[in-house]
Amino acid sequence: MPPRRLITPTLPLTISLPQPTLEKLEKFLTSNRLGKVPKGAYQRFFVERIEEFFRRIEASGNDLLKEIQSGITRDGEQTQPDAAEDGAGAGGDGG
Repeated sequence: MPPRRLITPTLPLTISLPQPTLEKLEKFLTSNRLGKVPKGAYQRFFVERIEEFFRRIEASGNDLLKEIQSGITRDGEQTQPDAAEDGAGAGGDGG
């Protein structure tokens, strides 16, 4: 009986990128041999960048995470300095 392979399940994620950013990414990932972006290249690119991001956070002793989180609310929206000062956060009406 062959040994069981350890497989990490993947889940779909849909993102929208600004057109100029997507064009740069496509140009970067395009294979000269194939003349197109190889299958799985987008996923590999984003997984590698996300893993690199978390390695940097761990290496910083989580200081980088605290710095990033200080500018982001619970629902992922960037905070506005005015809204933070008067108690009106993202998703709130300030009152």
